Amino acid sequence: MINKKAYLRMGLIVSVTTFILLAVAVRFLLRTPLQSENYVAFFIFSLITGGITSILIYTQARIAAGLFILGLGLGFLEMYRVFMNGMSGWGDLIGLLSLFFWAAIGLGSGILIQIGINLLQRKKKKG
Repeated sequence: MINKKAYLRMGLIVSVTTFILLAVAVRFLLRTPLQSENYVAFFIFSLITGGITSILIYTQARIAAGLFILGLGLGFLEMYRVFMNGMSGWGDLIGLLSLFFWAAIGLGSGILIQIGINLLQRKKKKG
């Protein structure tokens, strides 16, 4: 049985971390003053990532949750790398797209691997 507070705690940790990493990247690496629209967009994206993490942990899809968090981590590393290289004009867009891309890859591959493992376990129980 899963601890009821564990999935909420992990979702909150991922949400807060995502929000902070986005705000720091845009404010200090891009040197862009943050406006209320930025905070709203960061907040919504953070809620989505935290919600996905909570759902995956609640449904005991730990492999999918781990790969999603790994994808987020790789996405942030890539975004920070792109922001630090300072590509003229397109760096901010490319950085954010790489974050979304890696998060989607982590989520998609995690779900596929989790489904595969679950199917193998069911087959093993039947046979």
